[in-house]
Amino acid sequence: MTMMDRTKPEAGMGGPNRTGVARNRWFLVAGGLFFAFGVGHLTATPGLMGSVHASALPPDVILLVDVVWNNVSVMMFGSAIVLVGASGRPAWRRPAAWVLAAWCCCGALLFVGFGFFIFGNMTTVPNWIGFVVVGAAVLIALWRDGARDAT
Repeated sequence: MTMMDRTKPEAGMGGPNRTGVARNRWFLVAGGLFFAFGVGHLTATPGLMGSVHASALPPDVILLVDVVWNNVSVMMFGSAIVLVGASGRPAWRRPAAWVLAAWCCCGALLFVGFGFFIFGNMTTVPNWIGFVVVGAAVLIALWRDGARDAT
């Protein structure tokens, strides 16, 4: 697509947005998956955080766990917003995709690593699967956008 035909949708692209740039449906899908992952994270909050609050942990440790837990929720929903925004803004796509794919990769590695270290397996805490699925969707969006030669 050239600057002259910016309203012409490409394969895998939606219709033009208000700026005349075709939306990338794959970035919308990745944003939707990140949103769903965030909803799943919040759905787990009462069970997990209720146990933390009912524990005999010191108040400062409970506060730290609360802040980290809610920060991850904010990052998931923020990531969804960035990906939806990037769907209509080509200049955002590569940087957003690489940063969010790296975050997903780190999240997956942390869950797999700690799962093996603490429980001796990866199935006790399967949260890594969500990070792999969302990270893969982000990389597919990047690939479908034609940025295969990104470094």
